[in-house]
Amino acid sequence: MARRSVPSDIVPPEKGTLIGEVQIFGLDDDGIQYVIRYDYDGLTDADVSDYVAKLIERGWSGDEYQLYKDVEWNGDLYEAWIEPWYDEGAWSFNCNLFRK
Repeated sequence: MARRSVPSDIVPPEKGTLIGEVQIFGLDDDGIQYVIRYDYDGLTDADVSDYVAKLIERGWSGDEYQLYKDVEWNGDLYEAWIEPWYDEGAWSFNCNLFRK
């Protein structure tokens, strides 16, 4: 089952520039596991800290290394976590989703 929209609980950073498009990868044929990846240029460490704080204000738990939350997406409940990481001048945010 193809899912092209991003869960509403995953909001983009307020600063920086999205590199390319948000990528959504299904990891199985049953819609149980997904990875959503979005890469941003122009973010400082402070911008990423602000982004993490914004997600925590929106109900996510965790810290600057990993955030987690149960999210509803296209009628299903998923355990989700976001891991920000810096690589080659840009910040990448990987969100893993596992259907509950």
